[in-house]
Amino acid sequence: MNSIARGASALILFVSLGPAQAGAQLREGSIAPETRACAPGAAGPAARVRIQGFKNRQGGLLVRLYGDRREDFLRAGRKLKRIELRVPARGEVDVCIALPGVRRYAIAVLHDVNGDLKFSASSDGVGFSNNPKLGLGEPALSKVLFTARPGIQTIPIILNYRRGLGLRPLAGDR
Repeated sequence: MNSIARGASALILFVSLGPAQAGAQLREGSIAPETRACAPGAAGPAARVRIQGFKNRQGGLLVRLYGDRREDFLRAGRKLKRIELRVPARGEVDVCIALPGVRRYAIAVLHDVNGDLKFSASSDGVGFSNNPKLGLGEPALSKVLFTARPGIQTIPIILNYRRGLGLRPLAGDR
């Protein structure tokens, strides 16, 4: 299997979604079941994932947290946490993730535009911690790892959508 096919398979595996999380609060500014972990005075460690560059405000979001092992990154059943919610109609999109400890992690985000619970290269967007440049394959784990610190840190993620032969942010978003 060539590297493009292997990368496309990994992205498709990454975006296989389950049913959307029931009852997730969608408030302007900060959303997700773990919002309290990013509240003022929270001890952390926590990541406030700031998702930017939406093509539109339709569908759902899937945010996955991975550890620092290459064999686990983007593999089914190997995530540390998974948060699913609908894309809010307006406002900034911050998703809080309580981190298990101070160490290295990777975050992957899918914007499932059509809500079909499958990756569609023609419409869906993806993004990763550290905002690596994407082609058709998955990014190297070393390019998306960040080191969690005590407290709360903001992790900006810019979504990438299919443009030509690769995935890139929409104009002006990088």
